[in-house]
Amino acid sequence: PTYHDRPGGNRADIMNLLAAMQPKFLRFPGGNYLEGEHIAERFEWKKTIGPWVDRPTHMSPWHYRSSDGMGLLEFLEWCEDLKMQPVLAVYAGYSLAQEHVDPGPALEPYVQDALDEIEYVTGSAGTKWGAERAKDGHPAPFPLRYIEVGNEDQFDHSHSYDGRFAQFYHAIKQRYPDLQIITTAPVKSVTPDVLDEHFYMSAAQSFSEAHHYDASDRNGPKIFVGEWATREGDPTPDLEAALADAAWLTGLERNSDLIIMAAGG
Repeated sequence: PTYHDRPGGNRADIMNLLAAMQPKFLRFPGGNYLEGEHIAERFEWKKTIGPWVDRPTHMSPWHYRSSDGMGLLEFLEWCEDLKMQPVLAVYAGYSLAQEHVDPGPALEPYVQDALDEIEYVTGSAGTKWGAERAKDGHPAPFPLRYIEVGNEDQFDHSHSYDGRFAQFYHAIKQRYPDLQIITTAPVKSVTPDVLDEHFYMSAAQSFSEAHHYDASDRNGPKIFVGEWATREGDPTPDLEAALADAAWLTGLERNSDLIIMAAGG
């Protein structure tokens, strides 16, 4: 049995628990999972669509093979089932083992791959990749507002993200001007629509950082707190950690004119 009897869908018991949380969005395919340990192990969305038996699988950054049974279409249908807004993260030329692709001609195939991915999600059945989605069993396009370019690119020692982001930004905006484009690190080359910031803190830091955004510039990009957590109390949360989480959340809520989305890590 699956949730809403969707063929090949998700377990109903787990989905009912998720539905009770009333989630508003889903950022996928995630962070490290998007990047892979090496470029060859990134999330290659074109290899995750179509019949399950034809998906080649890939090594995850946690050193086990992913079956890719949860591919791009399954993520999108998960959003559809729970009425969540999809936040689509596209691979941007950086992987965890400090492998990167320089901006310019070498990055163009990755930019084109992202454009193809957006067409798979939003294109009509008359487009090349919209037709592939229809062939995979979903003729109707999915709604899409947010595109995130990469993940935690501040860790890229090559400092190439500013150029890489700009190349993606201009290409996506030219084809899809209404999409909101999220950067994963501060950039100077262009002004992004949204900045994704991640916080993993001690309880003391979570308490003190509750005022982190109170004096933030309201004229810059909006903020997406894509990952946050109080790390103390792991694996068994304690009361101090729970209170620290609550304190941190008061700051996010107080600054909701700036912070458009937030998700626990």
